[in-house]
Amino acid sequence: NYKVADKKFTEFVNNGVEGNTIKEKAKNYMLFYIDFVTSEPYDFTKLLYNNSNKLFLKKGRAMQTLLAPIIDEGINNREITADMNTEEIIEFLFQSMRGLIFHWCLHDGSFNLHERADKYLELIIKPL
Repeated sequence: NYKVADKKFTEFVNNGVEGNTIKEKAKNYMLFYIDFVTSEPYDFTKLLYNNSNKLFLKKGRAMQTLLAPIIDEGINNREITADMNTEEIIEFLFQSMRGLIFHWCLHDGSFNLHERADKYLELIIKPL
């Protein structure tokens, strides 16, 4: 249920996203997303991550909007210098992680999703 997800993300942000830099905070936010996904039963995740699920396109979800102030701060303090606005960066990060989750499902959860996401997020976020 997406309302449960949004509640968990609200609690996560209210407790403070850890990180010494904005990029670390963005990475930890996305790793929380990965950990949230893997906390659900695998069969549920496999059903959810398919190209017919339009829920991923829903605008205004807390899961995405709660990341915006972190990205905004990074843009404002010039830690994030990519030629993308906040909304584009958030979409880019979630698209990347959804693709990885989909790949993980295709491989029947045969690799450690958190470890792979950690490695990939390092590559994805660094050039921002």
